[in-house]
Amino acid sequence: MSTKARVLIAPDKFKGSLTATEVAAAVAAGIKGGPGGESVECTLLPLADGGDGSVGAAVASGFRLYRFAVAGPTGEPVVADVAFDGETAVVEVANSCGIALLDEGELAPLDASSRGFGEAIVQVSALKPRRIAEVQQLDAGLTHFVQVLREAGVKGAHSLAAREGVGSAGGIGFACLLLGAAQTSGADFFLDLLNFDSRRPHSLHFVYNVGMATSDTTTVRVRRPDSERLHSLAKARQTAVIDVLHAAIDALERQEFLRGVNEDYQRLQEDPERWEEYLAERREWDTLA
Repeated sequence: MSTKARVLIAPDKFKGSLTATEVAAAVAAGIKGGPGGESVECTLLPLADGGDGSVGAAVASGFRLYRFAVAGPTGEPVVADVAFDGETAVVEVANSCGIALLDEGELAPLDASSRGFGEAIVQVSALKPRRIAEVQQLDAGLTHFVQVLREAGVKGAHSLAAREGVGSAGGIGFACLLLGAAQTSGADFFLDLLNFDSRRPHSLHFVYNVGMATSDTTTVRVRRPDSERLHSLAKARQTAVIDVLHAAIDALERQEFLRGVNEDYQRLQEDPERWEEYLAERREWDTLA
């Protein structure tokens, strides 16, 4: 008697090409259509990282879809999708006031507003959720805003503004913190919200992706212990895994640069003529100083 292989397919979206639901369906179709596919049991769990696609991922996992009319980024009416499961409401910045709602190629940094995002939160509040997940250049303007709040006596405005990530989406993160929101990792939040851990023990294999499919990205496979270390570091630093990778690459590049400098210096010392020229040049610079 054969036992079916159980596979949990938990991808994020391929931004600009496929939603997380479409990615999961395509992967499942590939598995089921391959050799031995008839003996594979696929569970689809589309995920999100807190950005665009978060409402869709929640709806795919069983949340109910609600639609509200709100003001778009430049004031025109748009329809914002919200997901609600009776306890948690998921509201997106992207589908209420995001760049995707602007005419292609016509950004409006001085005119755009996040009013629609706030209107979506106000309307979904009528459903009485226990919690709301707000998922989401003007530095001078934001700095001035913080200063105005301080002068108005708003306690903690300056310290909140110093937190990493609060300037995202034109300062929406900062505004949410002022209103009492909690700051958390979008990816970790959705893993918990969609009960990822409870599904893992029932599956023997996992298919997932990190990031998005674009012309300037690629997929790198790492050993599971290394993956766990990366996620642990990211959680400790309250940042994304990709930022941990960037920091590691920067550190390695600095290390390699210093190693090269030391090797060049060693070769210079081993050449008497060039070493004397170097010392003479240093003496000349010392006299100028």
